[in-house]
Amino acid sequence: MYFRSDSNSELNVTMKGGHRMPDENLFQKRDVIRERMAQDKSLLKEINDQIEVRYLEVAKSQLHQEGKDFGTTTIVENDKSVKVQVKKRVEWDQEALERISQSIRADLADHYVKKTLSIEERKYTTAPSDLRRVFQEARTAKIGGAIIEVVEE
Repeated sequence: MYFRSDSNSELNVTMKGGHRMPDENLFQKRDVIRERMAQDKSLLKEINDQIEVRYLEVAKSQLHQEGKDFGTTTIVENDKSVKVQVKKRVEWDQEALERISQSIRADLADHYVKKTLSIEERKYTTAPSDLRRVFQEARTAKIGGAIIEVVEE
């Protein structure tokens, strides 16, 4: 599917075969595909949950026997090999990390500790106008996507 804009600002949608799909069909087809995707996503989640129930505990046990909490292991079952990767996700206590970064040399803190500063958008928009002007130099708003729907009248 290819999109292009004509000089009259009308959006043309050309399918791979070169024909243009009528606009009313675009929204109908999108709705059908969205519904199918939602059903598929739900079914995929159920299947993945069943696979996890069947193999994850065995994999964690095998890894534990190797002295590991995370990593990759293979389970052999009925003449097939199932590879299971148990991933690690690390979360840091932000307050403790801030205290630690203040207690070590600045160069070490700069090297090891990543700090991210931001202002929640709802707080920015409700801040007094003089404070918003101060923050403005550090704020950039970008398009985060678009949702386009048919409105039934």
